[in-house]
Amino acid sequence: MIKGYDRLEDFEKVKILDCLNTKENITLEEMDLRYKDEIYNFSKNVFINFKDTPKVILNCITKEVEKLKTGYIIIDSIFTDKKEEIDEALNYAEDFIENLGAVKVLICFREKDKGVLESLGFKYSYRSYAMELIDNDLKALELLNLEELNEKNQKEFIKIYNSAFNDMPHGCTLSEEECSNLLKEKDKSFIVKKGRESVGFLTLDIEKENGKFDIGLDRKYRNRGLSKELLETAIVNLKIRGVKTVSLIVIEKNKRAFEIYKRRGFEVKNTLGYWYEKSFLQDETLKEDMAKEACTWKYRGKYKVYNMSYREALIKKYSIGIKESREKEFIGYKLKDNLIGYGRVREYNNECYIGIGIKPSLCGKGYGKFIMNDLINKAKERYKDKDIVVEVRDFNKRAIKCYEKLGFRIIDVYEIIRGERITFYKMKLIN
Repeated sequence: MIKGYDRLEDFEKVKILDCLNTKENITLEEMDLRYKDEIYNFSKNVFINFKDTPKVILNCITKEVEKLKTGYIIIDSIFTDKKEEIDEALNYAEDFIENLGAVKVLICFREKDKGVLESLGFKYSYRSYAMELIDNDLKALELLNLEELNEKNQKEFIKIYNSAFNDMPHGCTLSEEECSNLLKEKDKSFIVKKGRESVGFLTLDIEKENGKFDIGLDRKYRNRGLSKELLETAIVNLKIRGVKTVSLIVIEKNKRAFEIYKRRGFEVKNTLGYWYEKSFLQDETLKEDMAKEACTWKYRGKYKVYNMSYREALIKKYSIGIKESREKEFIGYKLKDNLIGYGRVREYNNECYIGIGIKPSLCGKGYGKFIMNDLINKAKERYKDKDIVVEVRDFNKRAIKCYEKLGFRIIDVYEIIRGERITFYKMKLIN
């Protein structure tokens, strides 16, 4: 039986504590404090497979589901060597996260359970590390200026933070409430400035003589050579506060940051977690019934130009209505067996064009990014040596913004006449 921590009886908590204390030494109050943390929705997102005694404890983080469509499952503790008991708990947690609207889940297990999980066939894709600075010599770089977080600039801080992190491999966002908590601690959180421009953020965490930091560049200031300056600014600001050790946390999937830290003199001290990713997004060749369904979707306002009946597609011989073209070029995307969008990958004029359609009720809610990422991967597999491009109408700012976040840049602007003058942007994938 899967039970939520918030629904446990007192005797069940005692049994969990007894199991935990075979590996650590904590009190009932400390256990309560651990699982009633806000990040686990005050214990509502902590699930235990309980069969006479606890078998598996999972902690779910769902704060990023609404905005980033991503959930996290932390395998907190395992007291079984039966795969079916672990699978039962994981399946429950995955369903819980998927039902909230997530497109993918990131699942983590820790060093203490690595052996038993690997023996049962569980695999990981990448690791998260704690790194410590070994090369303590300060580098002769220009340091960036810091503006401490305050009530007047907290909205700007949130905007920069979210721009820096919401498209990272482990994407996250900062809420107004979370920012207000940062405000309570002085001399810890800063907007980083280059001249008059706000280019990033820095947070410091100092405990005795140990210092940690978190840094991020606003998306529009990436690839301008600021990463090293930001890193050195963080190191120097910890050193002048008297710390003896400087450390950070990084996932190896964030290859660029990982390499920058290693070149600067950080070394891996220990592995914090082992991660693998599971997508809830189902993709398949777009069948005729799916094409018919997509053609019933009705967009409003200026997006009405995308409305098209299946009969119209057949009469005008659009590719979506031609069986051979549809099966070769179109992909349908489903969540829980419901069609949420479709995509197209085709070769034209020695380039690879991709296109996308999203169910109107789901537009602007983050699903397009996941479908576009999958289409990009399929385009790279099918047409390895060709440029990947999209065409988009100039008024479709929502789509243009999504494409830019994924690495597309406008390379051409042109007009066609279809009863009226229509302007298109041609965008090419740069990175």
